[in-house]
Amino acid sequence: MEGDGRSPYHRGMERDLSESAAMKPSRLAWPTRSPRRGPHSVALCLFGALVACDDPSATGEDGVADGLPDDAVTLDGASRDAAPTDGALTVDGPPDSSGPDGPASDAAGPSPDGPPSDTGPTLHWNEGQARGTHNSTHVAPDRPVHPSHAYTHAPLTTQLAEQGVRQLELDVHHHEDGHFEVFHLPVVDAGTVCQRLSACLDELRAWSEANPAHFPVMVWVEPKDELDFVPPYGPIRPEHYDDLDAELRAGLGPRLFTPDDLRGDHASLPEAVASGWPSLGAMRGRFLFALLDSGEARDHYLEDHPALAGRAMFANPDGPDDPFAAVFKINNAASDHERVGELARQGFVVTSNIDGADSDDETNAARRDASLAAGAHFLSSDFPAPVEGRAYWFELPDGAPVRCNPITASPDCTAERLE
Repeated sequence: MEGDGRSPYHRGMERDLSESAAMKPSRLAWPTRSPRRGPHSVALCLFGALVACDDPSATGEDGVADGLPDDAVTLDGASRDAAPTDGALTVDGPPDSSGPDGPASDAAGPSPDGPPSDTGPTLHWNEGQARGTHNSTHVAPDRPVHPSHAYTHAPLTTQLAEQGVRQLELDVHHHEDGHFEVFHLPVVDAGTVCQRLSACLDELRAWSEANPAHFPVMVWVEPKDELDFVPPYGPIRPEHYDDLDAELRAGLGPRLFTPDDLRGDHASLPEAVASGWPSLGAMRGRFLFALLDSGEARDHYLEDHPALAGRAMFANPDGPDDPFAAVFKINNAASDHERVGELARQGFVVTSNIDGADSDDETNAARRDASLAAGAHFLSSDFPAPVEGRAYWFELPDGAPVRCNPITASPDCTAERLE
């Protein structure tokens, strides 16, 4: 869920949680399934023990009745992912990060211009159109407080390897111990398939090492700390963004494609975009992260880093003239199709949400089709696989993980050459 302003729904949850905190428990234990009663009536967790809190966090997908998958991790503290990596990585395949064009070739597989068998003209990342997922670690609670929370995603490795997902979204929270965790909302929508950010990055790296010629993966990182005022979670402060960058670099190493990699000798990112993205071959096997915020969090991230110089992540801009503009998140490409098309033609890369668990199948299908035609590069879905009880789910028309973008692809583009 995106946006800087709090909706009445979020304000209601914040008020309920504030009342809970006023009771001053010695420690708030996070429920195994983060149950809730409703938007303005969040049940409390017992002091020092788990209690059934009515949970509001699903958005219309399978798995609601069955609860968490076997490999899901929840916030009760009993099952924590591995500790963060120490940065000592063994990287077997992706290009190094010495510059925007990377090395001339990669002994592990990809050539500069495509897969090993591809001898056609050079392709670029923004010529593709790929599937993505919204709130990519989300697990539906037993009793969602809102229908938009009723969906459950598979583990990240399954999304990448079996569902053809090439764009992810991670909601991050700062833990009092100094690390970051990934889930939607505390208490009311806390189910996740990948709790510790370092463990999520381990999954991404392991899959990438096994598939070094993969299409570059877009990852949006949303600071989701509006309700993080009860330990062990707290607000993400300006100094924490340096820690977040460090965790990304430690987890992915040279597989991380940064703003500096794109900028090269250009004064700004829009200038670099206008000159063209690096070849697809130079970006294969890599991940591009971007901060999903357009307010205070983004301002903190940009402070002392003009045009994102030295940063690990890109950021969501207001417009193409922002000196850090390169990738955009536009929630609804169907209703904002002219803007999406214009940005795509200028070389910017656009992600759009294309469906929702609180919408019916007909509405979702119409929005999906309009978003495909608009030229959004990454189409973020709650339903990347078939769902029991729904006819709708999102698959690209030709069934491939990536297809040629109808707005930006060159005549030489084919799905086989993209991936």
